[in-house]
Amino acid sequence: MEAKLAKKVKLEIGEELFEFKTQKAAKDFFTKILYKYPKKAVIDDERDHLALMALIQNHPESQTKIGNGIASFYIDDAMMGTRCFHINRVDGSFTDFSLGSAITGRGDTLFDEIKEACREAVRPAIRRAKEKYFKEYANEDGKIRCELSGELISRDEANCDHKDLLAFHNLVTTWVAGYELSKGIKITRDMLSPPKDNQYITTFINQDAKENWVKYHHRLVNEKGSMRIVKQRENLKRATSAKITASKNPLYLHEPE
Repeated sequence: MEAKLAKKVKLEIGEELFEFKTQKAAKDFFTKILYKYPKKAVIDDERDHLALMALIQNHPESQTKIGNGIASFYIDDAMMGTRCFHINRVDGSFTDFSLGSAITGRGDTLFDEIKEACREAVRPAIRRAKEKYFKEYANEDGKIRCELSGELISRDEANCDHKDLLAFHNLVTTWVAGYELSKGIKITRDMLSPPKDNQYITTFINQDAKENWVKYHHRLVNEKGSMRIVKQRENLKRATSAKITASKNPLYLHEPE
């Protein structure tokens, strides 16, 4: 079998060239810049600023992100306690941009955005369930055992995990197929919140789709008892292992003619 070659990343601005052997190398380089500065701080190192000027050119929405021009870059909060790069434009407006999208040159797919909207729709219920679980089962130190590692963990260390074949990715995949079949329509981009500056999360604006998804999610999770508390690191380690992926040479079924 032919080995898959790592994808190089070349970022240019004027006569300057930032070249990386792999996308991971590029991500590591810019992540160091991301955590080099305190939050709200303007990136004042000339070389760092130049690297980000080259990086933003590779973003799939570069023209929209740059707008009338870039005055400076700075670091600020994103979602779920993370941070990301932000742009101060020359007209006084500001926006954020995704490091991952800028490195790959690709934006999220429609399914990526649907999955994000699905996650956001059930987030409040999952948060309430997590709080209730810790109140009922935590020891006197406020900790419970991770179901995967057996390690005692605090509420801040814990993630709510959709297990095995009912992993979140799979739930969304099967819901999308069922919703589109039952409704006779496709889930389209206009059923989700439109892109805008400083929008970190995509949400449903179609209430029927949102309510249908939430009911589907809660019913399966509750019927199968498929949600559990695990340590964040354990959850991330298995994040891709339970996805339904297509076969390399799939067999397709057809109705008789």
